[in-house]
Amino acid sequence: MTKYAEKTNMYRDRIIVCSIKTRGSQLKTIQIYAPTTIYDDEDLEIFNEELGKALDEDKSKYNIVMGDFNAKIGKKDKHSDTQSMGPFGTGEKNVRGERLKNFAEERNLKIANTFFQKPEKKNVNMGVTRWNNQEPDRLYNDIKEKHVQGLWYYHPNRYRQ
Repeated sequence: MTKYAEKTNMYRDRIIVCSIKTRGSQLKTIQIYAPTTIYDDEDLEIFNEELGKALDEDKSKYNIVMGDFNAKIGKKDKHSDTQSMGPFGTGEKNVRGERLKNFAEERNLKIANTFFQKPEKKNVNMGVTRWNNQEPDRLYNDIKEKHVQGLWYYHPNRYRQ
């Protein structure tokens, strides 16, 4: 894999970019970890600006932005004409989810998790289940979204986090 990586770049401590040479084109993958809700809106704006710079630098035909956006996208509004979301969003949208949807719209990105139907989740807290094998009663939120630019998709269920 390293022989195909043309360039890697880190934007602050929350964004890393790897450009990969493929047959006839270039694939840019961007791994992110967005600021949590304990950070103020200014930190989120700085993060979004850095993410925008990462997308704009070294233009690529295919871009994948993946990671933890710390946002709830929710379900697509029935009357919405948004192209960034598919029909399979889950839960309730929060303010950061709306910002994320707008960012995806502006950048012509698709929120890949919303294009694939997922099984209904029961009340599960992934951390407790994974480490303690207990029956938790907390709700798990699907906030780890993948964004894909163009018509090239990968199946996010294969890469569950």
